[in-house]
Amino acid sequence: MKNQLEDFNVKFVQFDNDNPKVWEMFVRFTFELINKGRNRHSARDVIHRIRWETALRTDDQAFKVNDHWSPCYARKFHAAYPQYKGFFALRPSRADQETNHEAATGS
Repeated sequence: MKNQLEDFNVKFVQFDNDNPKVWEMFVRFTFELINKGRNRHSARDVIHRIRWETALRTDDQAFKVNDHWSPCYARKFHAAYPQYKGFFALRPSRADQETNHEAATGS
């Protein structure tokens, strides 16, 4: 099981490093919700919006944003913006294991 967790987290960190625009969109779309007065929302919704936006704006049919990354991005957002901790409801996830979200944010 630990190898699967390590593999999941290694894949997320690699995807995140290779695709900084996804993180930029995640932050931008999350702040759009916050600025509209939302106190809580679904990270999965934000990921699905990113998937929609990238489908419209790229010709690369191979580019995909895995919705399994939503817990990772939610935790990364909370680490980067601790004043909004709790904006995303967090359930136990593979993202809790081994991934250093503080390091991923550059904090």
